[in-house]
Amino acid sequence: MKSSKNLGQVANKMFRALEHLPDAKENTPGSGKQQAPSAGIARAAGPQLLQRPTVSIIAEDLLIEGKIRAKGDIELRGELQGDLNTDGNILVSGKVAGDLQGRGVQILRGEVKGNITAHEGVTVDQGSLVIGDISAESIQAAGRLKGNLKVKGKTVLADGAFLLGNVETCFLSLEEGAIITGSIQMEDGKADELFSKDGARKKPEAKNAQDGRQPAVQ
Repeated sequence: MKSSKNLGQVANKMFRALEHLPDAKENTPGSGKQQAPSAGIARAAGPQLLQRPTVSIIAEDLLIEGKIRAKGDIELRGELQGDLNTDGNILVSGKVAGDLQGRGVQILRGEVKGNITAHEGVTVDQGSLVIGDISAESIQAAGRLKGNLKVKGKTVLADGAFLLGNVETCFLSLEEGAIITGSIQMEDGKADELFSKDGARKKPEAKNAQDGRQPAVQ
């Protein structure tokens, strides 16, 4: 009985000691105690596209079947069979069989079989494959692309880029070693204006000819 009583007293002392240990949740910067780095801070040295604190990561060993709708940044390392639509940025280093839509899109040694729509820029590195149309504010690509590009701003095809499709852009930079199999249409809004001015200079002469009068000789 005495031994049981002593064990009970030791257990009570241990529980009281545990109650006074600091909680991990209380390790705030203002408390003066060291705080464990969060996942967002630990990834700050990664791609510049994803530095916001709200980054959802789909790990390498995950396979998702179905559509994804999000508000923050998405980093996809695994495989997605379905569309991904987010208000944030998208980084793909895995495989996607579906359409992507976001603020900006980076394909880093990834594979996308679907259309890409970005409100800002799209980057496709040399080890990546995209089969589908791309619509974006700007495109910088060094990988393999099969589909049409519709770009509001500048399109840069770096050394090693291969495009099988048509390009519609305002500015095009084609580095040595890049290949395009398709048509190129560049629009800057000045072509119609230039031709309309030429037409305006010829109109008075055409009017005089219709009136039967010869233009005055200087």
